[in-house]
Amino acid sequence: MKSHSYAAAHFLPSPSEPLLPPRSSLAHFAAHHAQNTLSDTTAAAATASSSLGLVAWSVAEAAVCHLPRIEKPGEKGGDGVRVEKTLFDAFGPLNATVSLALAFLNGAVLELNRSGKINDFANYIAGDLDEDESSQLEPSLPWEWDRVGHDTCVGLTKDVVGQTLARSLEKSAKPRLSHAAYAELLKHPHKAARKVFDSTRPCGSRVSASYKAGAVVALSPTFFGVRALTMWLADVFVDGVALYRQQMSRETFGQNAALKLAKHSINGLFCIALGAAVPFLSPNFYVFVAIEQLVGALATDAIIARLGTIEPS
Repeated sequence: MKSHSYAAAHFLPSPSEPLLPPRSSLAHFAAHHAQNTLSDTTAAAATASSSLGLVAWSVAEAAVCHLPRIEKPGEKGGDGVRVEKTLFDAFGPLNATVSLALAFLNGAVLELNRSGKINDFANYIAGDLDEDESSQLEPSLPWEWDRVGHDTCVGLTKDVVGQTLARSLEKSAKPRLSHAAYAELLKHPHKAARKVFDSTRPCGSRVSASYKAGAVVALSPTFFGVRALTMWLADVFVDGVALYRQQMSRETFGQNAALKLAKHSINGLFCIALGAAVPFLSPNFYVFVAIEQLVGALATDAIIARLGTIEPS
């Protein structure tokens, strides 16, 4: 019995198990532990030392419980706010399919604008036009699937390269950052905003919950800054390939790099401002994405069009 008590005093329980029962205090824990110690002098000295260790262990455990939780790659059941991803996560089946679908959609929209088919579609929706009005409209150009394929490949390359650069940045920064700073680097503000909204809504009004959710997005510049940087580097990489293949001049390459840097920076600011307002409409993740892609992208393009023309890669 004595040897069992002496061993229990020297070996700490597993960190995965709570040392303190709910609603207990360190003083109660220390008093309870002291009542079970041995009476002889040697064992008492050893127990006193281990008691200090257990108290310190409990304090450290309490501090760790308040640190942001980071999910490991492949871990299930988390909230998805802070997730460590593998280096080539963008090439996974699901992520690659989503990136390809978005790239194809963007390529089709570009071809609709170039060929003028979007005007034909708008006129069709508006109704039949008079013969005089229809004769004044510019005829649409032939649809070219090779352009759609080219724009889709370019968009897909930019997306996967940008995501891979972001994962590389996260992995290189992990050993150099504190736990809190690394968690902030991994944080997805849109998912964090939804979590804050869901936890706040039952205790208060919708306006208050929306305000707190919007504040999470507004105070998360790291996510938008990293995304702007990696997407700009991906754009420069694609233009660099075109420059290497002599499909783009050095002057055009430099002009594109400057305009795209301004584009991604301005778009990041728009996304922060819009993300702070979106929870007042709906905290749904897809609403965030739609607002950023439609409103933010259109507003950014309108500003960049006044600064210059970005030549396609």
